Amino acid sequence: MIKNDISKTVIEFRDKYFRFFPKKATHLGNHDYDNVLGKWNKEGVREKITFLEHYRDLVKESLEIDALIIKNIIDSHLFHLKVIKPYLRPDFFVGYSLDSIDYMIHLLEKAQDKAVRKELVNSLVSRVNGFPILFEQSKEWLTYTTPISRNLALYMVKFFQHFLETDYRDFIYSLDFSQEFKEKLIGVIPFTIESLSKFDHFVRTLEVIPLNHHKLKRAKNFYKDLFKKKYLLEYTNDSLMQVTENRIKSLTEDMNDISGKDIDGYFNRLVEKNQIPYTPDKINSYLMNYFQKKSKEYFDFCRSTELIPTDREPIIEWTPIYKRTSSPLASYISCGPYETVKDQGIFWICPAK
Repeated sequence: MIKNDISKTVIEFRDKYFRFFPKKATHLGNHDYDNVLGKWNKEGVREKITFLEHYRDLVKESLEIDALIIKNIIDSHLFHLKVIKPYLRPDFFVGYSLDSIDYMIHLLEKAQDKAVRKELVNSLVSRVNGFPILFEQSKEWLTYTTPISRNLALYMVKFFQHFLETDYRDFIYSLDFSQEFKEKLIGVIPFTIESLSKFDHFVRTLEVIPLNHHKLKRAKNFYKDLFKKKYLLEYTNDSLMQVTENRIKSLTEDMNDISGKDIDGYFNRLVEKNQIPYTPDKINSYLMNYFQKKSKEYFDFCRSTELIPTDREPIIEWTPIYKRTSSPLASYISCGPYETVKDQGIFWICPAK
């Protein structure tokens, strides 16, 4: 395929890609698909796979950089859809629904233009209204589940319901929004709780199979292959133990180094208690200052290596409550390449009780 054809194919792929993966579009800053969740029933998964395989065939012989990037994107999605198959787990659907609105909520906090706010509010409400359809699509896949997947899904539902009932109103009222926007955002509470409750009931009635069940053999073999052959070095038991011991030693040295520089002994007390002191009504400012100081060291390194643009200061803040069920201790969310709402990355710190 000649270069002009590749460029045309890349543009076609990009435009169609967002339609199949609307959540990705939102995170990348394309807001044309903010009002949809996408199809995750059997038909929807087949359409995604067909779309990806078609464009992989179109670019597979090309060595152009754009084609190579597309191939990597496609291979990653196909591996996810055809091998890992996350849609066989009930927690995937809860996580997907929450993850589809969390970045939009964050954008609402940062948006200044009234027209942009209106679009984001309307799109978020439309996306929430799609929860029942998304959960209904899950029933085509979910006929049984493992204890871990079921318990995680139930926990995420409970956590988000609690957020809606106790913290969501205060969060919305804290935004500098018009009353019209606030009423729209608060109006989704009963509908969302009802949708989550129905999915919760469905998950509870699923047949739970033991972790050693033969139906899980495929997953076990996959992870065995993932670890030993295809995606990591072929460690023996002894060499793997050595790698682990070296990693623990390095981690211990890092912790001792941090502790040695902590003149107030705060880090030591934190480790001893094995928890971060946190209350919803009063965030520990000392801890945030500590994270900000340590984060600055990492950002300075990233700037010196041009991983982060030198003219942009990332926002450092606590991970939003609605994201804490699935977020790691800390995460950096770069600004999407198509984003126009706020041209700034976010560094989230997740407090733990």
